[in-house]
Amino acid sequence: MDTFSAEFFVSVIGFAIFLGLSVFTLRRVIFTVSVILLHRPRKGMHQRSSPNLLSVLVCLPTRNEANTISPLLSALAKLESSPCALTVALLDDASTDETQSIFNEFAKKRHNWLSLQGTQPVGKAALLNKAVESLSTHDIYLVYDADDRPLPDALRQLISPFSDPSVGAVSGRRLITRQNPGWASRYVQMEANVHQTITQQGKDQLNLFPALLGSNCAYTRAALAAVGGFVPGALL
Repeated sequence: MDTFSAEFFVSVIGFAIFLGLSVFTLRRVIFTVSVILLHRPRKGMHQRSSPNLLSVLVCLPTRNEANTISPLLSALAKLESSPCALTVALLDDASTDETQSIFNEFAKKRHNWLSLQGTQPVGKAALLNKAVESLSTHDIYLVYDADDRPLPDALRQLISPFSDPSVGAVSGRRLITRQNPGWASRYVQMEANVHQTITQQGKDQLNLFPALLGSNCAYTRAALAAVGGFVPGALL
C-alpha cells in the first residue's frame, strides 16, 4: 500500500469514527433535553383497588457464587416488605461449589424463603422461566444478581409504579461501588450513571421502551406471559 492510499484509508476510518461519535453524542443530547423539558408523570394512571395485596417473588438466579452471595442474602433479609406478601426464591443453576449449601442454610431459617436447585445448568433465562412457571401464583417477579446489594427500601421503590395497571415492568437504578476505584472504574461508574439517568429516562419520556438491565428489575406475571417469558441468551 503506497503512502497516499494509507493516508486515505486512515482518513476514512477517522471520519467514520468521528461520524459515529457525533451521532452517539446527538442521541445523548436528545435524551438529555427530553429528560429536562418533557419530564412529567405518566398520564392516565389508575390506582389498583388493593395495591397492598401484591404478592412478590424475589428471584435470585446463580451459579457458583459461593464467594460473593452472602452479602446479597443478608441485604434481601433486610428488605422492607410491608406493602406486599414477599417470597424469596434462591435459584441455583447446578453449582459445583458451596452455593447450594449457603442457600439451604439461609432458607431453613426463614419461612418465606425457598432454596431450589437444578440438576443440570440451563442458564439464567431458563432458570427464571422455571421459577415463574412453578411459582405462578405471584403478581410481581423481581430479579437480582449475585453482585447486587439492594437497600432496605428497594422493594417498595420497585413495586410502587405497579399501582398503575398499565405498567408491565420496572427497572431500578443501580449504582456501581468499589473501594479505591481506578480511572477505568470511575469511567464505568460515570457511564452507568449517564445511561440510567439520561438514556433510560430519555427513552421513557419519548416512549422508546427503555431496556431493563437484567437485575434490580421487576415484572408482572401478565407481562411475562405476554412476551413468552425470559429469552435464553439475552443479557437484558
